[in-house]
Amino acid sequence: MQARGISFALKTSYRAKEHVSAHHRTFCNKGERQRAGNNSCAATGKESQGREQTESKSVKEVRLQPPSPKMVPALLLLPALAGLLGVAEGQAFHLGRCPSPPVQENFDVNKYLGRWYEIEKIPVSFEKGSCIQANYSLKENGNIKVINKELRADGTVNQIEGEATPENITEPAKLGVKFFWLMPSAPYWVLATDYENYALVYSCTTIIWLFHLDHVWILGRNPYLPPETVTYLKDILTSNNIDIEKITTTDQVNCPEYL
Repeated sequence: MQARGISFALKTSYRAKEHVSAHHRTFCNKGERQRAGNNSCAATGKESQGREQTESKSVKEVRLQPPSPKMVPALLLLPALAGLLGVAEGQAFHLGRCPSPPVQENFDVNKYLGRWYEIEKIPVSFEKGSCIQANYSLKENGNIKVINKELRADGTVNQIEGEATPENITEPAKLGVKFFWLMPSAPYWVLATDYENYALVYSCTTIIWLFHLDHVWILGRNPYLPPETVTYLKDILTSNNIDIEKITTTDQVNCPEYL
């Protein structure tokens, strides 16, 4: 029953078109012939035919063609890059591969353990609160237990736990930290520290060999660092071609000593 209805509709549409076309021919034959003769009618027919050809040509000109095989890989990358740009909004997203700044010489992980307060950072998507603290302790397997805490706007404490492992035995200041077992570890490089007052941490991820995403943390053993110390640490970054334009200050005002 449904197929017959469709067939009937198609036939009706086709007959309606034939009727309009026949009406146009009748009008041309009777009306135009009487007023201006056959030549005018023929001209009108030609103009109509010309308009139909022009309209048909216009439609063909705007019709999209399938992409060439060479363009397919680039087109497939566009959604991924668009999503990546959205995720990286507010973060330090740059062209090219990650820089490779020198790290703290003779890094002593045992001196580095303990509580650190976040003073400044390049914003990251997973840190939205204030009073951010990091606590590092040694695990039985020799790796470092990482606990990050922050105070949310509603007064609750958000906590995430991870594990840091050495990336290079010859450069112990180059660590990799992992918070979720399904995700790969992220670089955690200690560029500078005196163990008792400040630490400068850098992380960078290269994306499809074309872009890189920077993360920077300036840490202190206390919630406050003198401006000259912060300037000193920022100078280390700029001297190694690390952009500090998006660095922001972490709110540590009226925060509890321990979260």
